[in-house]
Amino acid sequence: IGATVDFIIPPDLPLPEAQRRQDLTIRNALWTLRARVNSGLRLFASVQAWDEPSAVQTMQRLAPYPFDGFALGGMVPRMKRLAEIEEIIRAIRTVDHERPLHVFGIGSPALIRRFIAAGADSFDSSSYVRAAVDGKVLADNDAEAWAPISGVSLDGRHSQVSARLGTPYLELEGESNRMALALHNLEE
Repeated sequence: IGATVDFIIPPDLPLPEAQRRQDLTIRNALWTLRARVNSGLRLFASVQAWDEPSAVQTMQRLAPYPFDGFALGGMVPRMKRLAEIEEIIRAIRTVDHERPLHVFGIGSPALIRRFIAAGADSFDSSSYVRAAVDGKVLADNDAEAWAPISGVSLDGRHSQVSARLGTPYLELEGESNRMALALHNLEE
């Protein structure tokens, strides 16, 4: 699976620049589709939007083409505006509700559930690795916050990693320990 290169539109970017970046993202997606040499690669068109109308406009330009799915980018800077992200996801789904919709940069279980309810299908994030480097795990399966592993009970949480290695091993400093903690976080 691959996604086309997009041009990030952060919140509060002046409208003319946001529209320019949106157009570049769309044009790049269409160029990538025409230039595609690997027919086995599932190609997702990247989408950049800042509100419902901009999401609909982008999708109306991309949906007629044979992309395998769509990938919504630029949402991490909008994490304090979750309702906006939901609005954008729903707007994308009004134009195309059949093909998969991936959202870049989302890794919290609570946000994943929230955005699935809005219409997204898949997500990616490096937050589980960054948290492990800092010796952190999710406070619980419903939490959005990472907490130091020394302050969190893993009882009742049965990742294969914690079951095999145990919490004392995951609490230790060291490259192998942090790698194991990252795998635990990913499985959670």
